[in-house]
Amino acid sequence: HVTNGALISPFIKSGDNEVSLGGTNLTLTKDGAGAVMVNGVKVILPDVIVTNGVVQGIDFVFNVPAASVNMVEYLLKNSDKFSDLTAALTLGGLLSALEGP
Repeated sequence: HVTNGALISPFIKSGDNEVSLGGTNLTLTKDGAGAVMVNGVKVILPDVIVTNGVVQGIDFVFNVPAASVNMVEYLLKNSDKFSDLTAALTLGGLLSALEGP
């Protein structure tokens, strides 16, 4: 999910709420050790600073309703807007996780 603004873990408070640019409600929480959770899913790679924002790597793939657009094709077609995300997904071997239903 993409939000409008940079969410950096030291500044996230448990109970914070964000809305993704796609309209999904995101609830942010922290455990006793300060680890951030997004909708109950642990952030395993926090605060990766990229040229157009901050990436929080999570230990889960959020399922979204089936769309008429293949996300991989969309990312590659719009690489000028998503170059850092596409590069991070490719580097992590995760681009294929966005293919299919």
